[in-house]
Amino acid sequence: MLWLPATRRDVANVADPLDVAPIPMNVFASKNATISWSGTLGLIVAVGLMVLASHASNASAAGAPTQAPAASASASTGPPVKVLVVGDSLAQSLGDSIGYAAAYTRYNGQLLDIAVLGCGSVQTNAEVAHGIGYPTPVACAANPPAGTVTTLQSLQRQVAAFQPDVVAILFGRWEMSDGYIAGKPVNITQPAFQKAVAAGLQTTITAASASGARVVLFTAPCSSSGTAADGSPWIEDSAARLARYNAIVTHVASVNSKTTTIYNLNGLVCPNGTYHATINGQSVRRYDGIHLPTVATPFLADHIWPSLIEQGLLSRQKG
Repeated sequence: MLWLPATRRDVANVADPLDVAPIPMNVFASKNATISWSGTLGLIVAVGLMVLASHASNASAAGAPTQAPAASASASTGPPVKVLVVGDSLAQSLGDSIGYAAAYTRYNGQLLDIAVLGCGSVQTNAEVAHGIGYPTPVACAANPPAGTVTTLQSLQRQVAAFQPDVVAILFGRWEMSDGYIAGKPVNITQPAFQKAVAAGLQTTITAASASGARVVLFTAPCSSSGTAADGSPWIEDSAARLARYNAIVTHVASVNSKTTTIYNLNGLVCPNGTYHATINGQSVRRYDGIHLPTVATPFLADHIWPSLIEQGLLSRQKG
């Protein structure tokens, strides 16, 4: 079985935002500033109306197909199903937790993880983690330097080279965090930024499915990454922000139903909308309360691989 480990090929000058010097918050505009957003967002015109209170529960993705088949689902036959993992550090941790030799053998799969730390679905200038601002990695920054290989270009190259049967897309952490674009604050509660997130997901799906691959779009999982100095949870752990983001994920998946299905990762690792560090005796989260484990995790593999195999085989049938 061929194992392709996590890689950062074709992504220029990518840095983990936790490994770069923080930006003093006073260089940014007031958090009360308003934003404007221009560009081609007509593809997802109804997002502002879509994120309603009816999506506020953890089950916001439940109405869309599909939750994982039983873990005992049979493996594929023939050549291994090729899975390309795309997204931010959450996606990287997904690849780490399900991308191991025993899972490849059991499900006859092959995985290439090109997720990029610090890169969400929207191009920004800075991101805020636990109250501290960090410059966005240039591969996904607004107005990157000339010659930068962007995350979109890297995805397009890997789709052409790897020819995946299915592309797994997982974003969410930076969409739920505060950020800055051209010095102005943005966050998921703003209708303009909601439209930008939808457009970013749409662009990713379009590139991912360009060669006929099916797409599995994951909801973001709940998180519990600690508290601020005043004892309140960090805003990026907000259940309301999570619900808004996952509502956008659900909507974008439904718009792309011919190529895309949704996987309710939030429902899997946060049963009943509650953060769990372990499930059935297995660790399902890292110590940071955000990411999935960076080691083989059979609980996750046995729930997620069957869906990836199913979608990969569908793309082969249609091809």
